[in-house]
Amino acid sequence: MGKLSAGAGWLGILGAAVLFDPEATRPFEELQQRCRRALARPKADPVATYRLCERALGEAFELIPTLAAVAKAKTGADGSFSFDNVEPGRPYHVIGIKPDEEGRPIVMVVKTPCLHPGQRLTLALSENDPWTGPVM
Repeated sequence: MGKLSAGAGWLGILGAAVLFDPEATRPFEELQQRCRRALARPKADPVATYRLCERALGEAFELIPTLAAVAKAKTGADGSFSFDNVEPGRPYHVIGIKPDEEGRPIVMVVKTPCLHPGQRLTLALSENDPWTGPVM
């Protein structure tokens, strides 16, 4: 599939699940870890931590269309999706994005240990599962 075009606008990615080779998502995961480390600090300033995480999320959101994608699928209303033409039996990372009520992105990354063509997966893209939560 190649790189997703930011010029095409985010509408093609919002409400979608995008499949990546795990190595391609390393820069995204580094941004995610930056936020998680800040949240884990016992005496962290909550305002500074919030700002750091918001900046990292913005950077991650802008980074996603530059990553080499393997496939893209539109998610159903329940967050389910499948990829039909994937190399079977290998790990992938799936990044799902949807806007919240204010239009801000909710981003979720899921690590799949072994994906097969047509296998149905579900992402719980809700405000209760922010990108700062545990990676599955």
